[in-house]
Amino acid sequence: MQARSVKSFCLAQGVARSPGSILARCAALSLATLALATLALVARADAFVYWATGPSIARANLDGTGVDPSFIPNASSFAVAVDDAHIYWHAVGGIARANLDGTGVDPSFITARTAPWVLSSLAVDGEHVYWTSRYSDPEPTMTFPGTFSPPGPPNTGAIGRANLDGTNIDLDFIRGISYPGPLAVDATHIYWGGGRDHPAIGRAKLNGTGVHESFIAGLGARGVAVAGGHVYGAGINTIGRANLDSTGVDVDFIHEGANGVAVDATHIYWGGSAIGRANLDGTGVDPNFIPVSHFNNNRAYDVAVDTLSAPPSNDFRFGAVRRNRKRGLAKLTVNVPVGPGELKLARTPSVNGQRERVEPSSATKVTIKPRGKAKKRLNRRGKATVKAKVTYIPDGGASDTKSKQIKLVKR
Repeated sequence: MQARSVKSFCLAQGVARSPGSILARCAALSLATLALATLALVARADAFVYWATGPSIARANLDGTGVDPSFIPNASSFAVAVDDAHIYWHAVGGIARANLDGTGVDPSFITARTAPWVLSSLAVDGEHVYWTSRYSDPEPTMTFPGTFSPPGPPNTGAIGRANLDGTNIDLDFIRGISYPGPLAVDATHIYWGGGRDHPAIGRAKLNGTGVHESFIAGLGARGVAVAGGHVYGAGINTIGRANLDSTGVDVDFIHEGANGVAVDATHIYWGGSAIGRANLDGTGVDPNFIPVSHFNNNRAYDVAVDTLSAPPSNDFRFGAVRRNRKRGLAKLTVNVPVGPGELKLARTPSVNGQRERVEPSSATKVTIKPRGKAKKRLNRRGKATVKAKVTYIPDGGASDTKSKQIKLVKR
């Protein structure tokens, strides 16, 4: 269910793995090769939406046409994930893999003890494949896709991990989790839903530390996705959404129940008795975007989507400056045409720092407040010129910094 990441895009294009070069080389490659004149998010021309029906992996174009209910037949899968090169699914013997065109099927890509203890939960980033497992003593028995009887005691679940080539399998990469369910990953964190047994979204760092099982309460029972500065959680009756810092929780963002959820540059997709779709702002809800008649098993148990083929733009512009002559302050408008992301006003010897969360196509005002010698000069002479150093960091992208000289007046 996890869409491609900026890092995986870069690696797919042959960018070196050294952390210091990845984003810089990726940005240069994107501009030179893809000619991003608009500096906006773009979708891959041959992108698809995928879903697991149980008997097979199905696929369709992003506009809902070209439905192939048996794109990968005999998959016996209830979970699916994609990256820049492969499709992954939960198979009877573990985790299977195929090329994006459906060829090169490897039903035993990862064997080990990953199934049937894998729930409907797979995710992939630029370096690893992740899955969730529930353990108990004895091992639970699967009675229906995604459910166990008995479910096992608390604190006995785990998130497993392996390299993208299937090596270095770690069944207990993160263990001691209570009833982990759906799974997603971004450039910095792993997210998981607690399912019906623990209605919350948990989070941990990519190195497995900083585990917080109730990071966002009330979301994530049947599907989790992370994209565009938000975490999405699919439930029985609604699809919820929250900011990446767990604020702004909207448990009824889209009033539709779902099995699995996936997000690309323009839409939200979910599974169930049909493939549903809505705009990123929650409007344009179409619960029957791809009807049930196309499904092999009358249900989509999980959904994944191809998404960004280029890193998000870090472009921003300075707007008007409004001065408060009584207090000797100024408000600097910063226009972020793409977003979402984070805006930082650097703390310098002459200006106090500030940090703001910004949304797409928004104008944010940062307060220019003098300090140190600039403040003394302003109080003594009634005017002072300072330099505001502003950095914009789009979610999943590289930062950009610009400076502006601002004249402060106090009378």
